[in-house]
Amino acid sequence: AQQTADIFALNTRLAPAKIIFEPALYNASADMLADAIRQSSLPESADTLLVIAHNPGISQLAIQCAADLALGHLPPCGMVLLNAGIRSWADFDVRHCSLLSLELP
Repeated sequence: AQQTADIFALNTRLAPAKIIFEPALYNASADMLADAIRQSSLPESADTLLVIAHNPGISQLAIQCAADLALGHLPPCGMVLLNAGIRSWADFDVRHCSLLSLELP
């Protein structure tokens, strides 16, 4: 995930300093990823969050967030864009999310 985040940052001109790498989330479950989002140190003004993670956790989280998403697993380089429907990251709940876009390689 770190290598993917670095490549993403390079190709989108995202400042590397904005990347928060959490080694404890390597191969994390969907629940662990959701907890990390809720417990993140993101400022209230942050209205966008990019989560780069490994399967099966990231696919499970995407499917939980977008119940209408007919996806067995998210392939490498696949992206799911969601509206979290919240005002604070501490309030993140998969039941409040809606699918905006699905991009597959």
